[in-house]
Amino acid sequence: PVLKAPFMFDDYEFIVNNPLARDAAALFSQWNAAGLKFLTYITFVGNFVTGGQDPFGYHLVNIILHICNAWLLSVLALRILKTPQTEKHFKPSEKKIIPLIAALFFLCHPVATSAVSYVWQRAELLTTIFYLAALIFYITARQDKKAFYYIAAAACFIVGIFAKGTIISLPLVVILLECALWPVSRKKAYAIILSIGAVFFFNAYMVIWEEPWGIYSDRIMNPLMQLSGMLMTPAYVWTQLFVTVKYLGLALFPIGQNFDYDIPLARGFFEARMFFSAAILAGLIACALMLWNKRRLLSVGIFWFLLCLVPAAVLGGREPMWEYRMYLPLAGLMLGIVATVFQVFPSRKTVWALCAVVAVFAGLAFARNLLWRSPEHLLLDNIRKSPQKPNPYQLLGAFYLTQGRVNEAETTLEKTIALAPDAAESYNNLALIAKNRGDILKARDMFEAAIRLRPTLTSAYINLAYLTLGQGDDAKAEDLLRQSLRVQETEGAYAALGKVSLTRGKWDEAEIFLNKSLSINPGASQAYFWFGELWAARQDQQKARLMFQQAVKLNPRLVNLVPEEFR
Repeated sequence: PVLKAPFMFDDYEFIVNNPLARDAAALFSQWNAAGLKFLTYITFVGNFVTGGQDPFGYHLVNIILHICNAWLLSVLALRILKTPQTEKHFKPSEKKIIPLIAALFFLCHPVATSAVSYVWQRAELLTTIFYLAALIFYITARQDKKAFYYIAAAACFIVGIFAKGTIISLPLVVILLECALWPVSRKKAYAIILSIGAVFFFNAYMVIWEEPWGIYSDRIMNPLMQLSGMLMTPAYVWTQLFVTVKYLGLALFPIGQNFDYDIPLARGFFEARMFFSAAILAGLIACALMLWNKRRLLSVGIFWFLLCLVPAAVLGGREPMWEYRMYLPLAGLMLGIVATVFQVFPSRKTVWALCAVVAVFAGLAFARNLLWRSPEHLLLDNIRKSPQKPNPYQLLGAFYLTQGRVNEAETTLEKTIALAPDAAESYNNLALIAKNRGDILKARDMFEAAIRLRPTLTSAYINLAYLTLGQGDDAKAEDLLRQSLRVQETEGAYAALGKVSLTRGKWDEAEIFLNKSLSINPGASQAYFWFGELWAARQDQQKARLMFQQAVKLNPRLVNLVPEEFR
């Protein structure tokens, strides 16, 4: 069902309205702007070139990548089961069926839907491809003793960094597998840990603190450092203890999934939920250590799960918990669980029991994907499960507004502000509703409130500029748009400046601004609309009609604003 899903939420900012996701020349000329998702953007450009901005193609690629990851997990499992410390514990028939069942567990697990169904989270899928490939090459190198495979593993690690930086946990998992799959002397173990650990910390240092190969310009590193400084607080770190336990629960019993979880930050380590979460994790680690000799792959799965969560937990984003962060950790955990079940219950009935679990997972994943077909369904489900979380109300209100469901939008946005009085985007959208109703004073107050609450909200400057221009104050409108451009260059600000120039009768200047808007976003419908007015003013009826038609094609809601003679 997800193949029929539209773009959602961050997809519009980072894919639909982002020139880096459409134009290869722009991407390579501004590759520092893509940062640690450069490779992910390359795949988006490929989608755009082959199928435009039809969401079907983007979802299809995500599904193909997910299937590739399941296949790579099966290959990795085959390699692991041929290593000295594991092959003696499994029958030849089990070594064939375990990789298949583990891959199916991972493929059908409902938690994976968050990474697969959300187009922008393709970075998780790509990172996992390079992660699993690197581990396969490393184990193959250890088994075949060929330097080529070591080089291939290192290459996967380096390339994978440009899918998503969370791959930096890979050396730690390599250490884990090295210690788990081969007998090593204490001296050799220390050498392995120190050498691979040094590589890890060097790469982590380069990725997080330095500017390797000149790509981490101020546009990338400053926001990252600001974000990290905000999140890497004791409260955030303690909260991750509780979140990790939640992740583990979802991995084992995927019930009650949510899009945006309502997880309050911890007040301190000795808050009950944090203290007990820490106790649970300590017990889990202790069990993994005690089971190391008898149930080694289960221990590996547990440590894999925890190690892969570390980068995402520390530098993961503004919210403490997102399901898509479980995607890579889930792979190792599923392999460990399936292998251990076969080790404990070595019978034909085990295969059928695990297949039944796969069927249940598939059913739950299908039901979850039904929600991903519509932003409304997904957000209403989110609100039902997290009624005090402001963000789902804000997103739902914005969605209703784009659908012309104004009364529902207003009610939902007001609920957002009741829960979060500093919700700038909700003030901005409520101002648009007031403007369309002709309540200019209320609209102005709300636009100004949005700017005051978030001075970086460019859309509020642009909307207020249009309101001011409609009141005849073109100088004030221009000043607001210049302020917007100082925050960020957007196609909307340049299109609005084109309209200001049109109002002043400066046609050549208007053309420059509108072309600049289209250079940022070739699909800027508002720029085409103002171009229509420009060519109409220049008495070129044919060009005006073409521009209006293109504007309506890109945004059908503009059709009622097109002058009658050009429809």
